[in-house]
Amino acid sequence: MLLIDIFALPALPLEERHTLPECQAVYFVLEERRVLYVGQTRQLRSRWRAHHLLSVLLEAPGKRIAWVEERQAWMRSRLEQQGVTLFRPRYNKALVQHLPTYKSVTTTMPNHLYAILETLATRAQTPVSEQVRILIREALERRGMLILDP
Repeated sequence: MLLIDIFALPALPLEERHTLPECQAVYFVLEERRVLYVGQTRQLRSRWRAHHLLSVLLEAPGKRIAWVEERQAWMRSRLEQQGVTLFRPRYNKALVQHLPTYKSVTTTMPNHLYAILETLATRAQTPVSEQVRILIREALERRGMLILDP
C-alpha cells in the first residue's frame, strides 16, 4: 500500500500556477486542509494554463495546487481514483457520483473480542470500525471472494 501525505507534497498558490513544473503528475487543489479537486495530467503546467475549473477556483484566494510526479499512466489513474474515493472532492462531481456507497452494520460481541479489536486499532492507529472492515475483507479474500472496492 502506498501512503501519500498530500499536505506534505510540493505545492504552490493557484495564482502562481505558471511556475508549476512541466511533469506528469496527480494533482490536488487544496483550500487549507480540504481537498477541492483531484486530477491527473501528462503536463502539469500546461494543464493549469486553461483548466476548466480555473475561473471558479480563482474566485476566492487561498487555494494551492499540490502534486506528486508519476510517469506511469495506470498509476496516475489509480492515484486519482483513490484520491477521489478518499476525499470526495467538491469539484470532482462526475467521478464522485460513480463511487461505491457503503452500508452501516451494527453488531454486538463479547468484551474480550472487542478488547482485541481495540488493541489492533491502537497498534494500527485506526478506528475500531476500520479494523472490523479490514478483518472482514481479509476473511472474504481467504474464502476466494473477489473484492473490487478499494
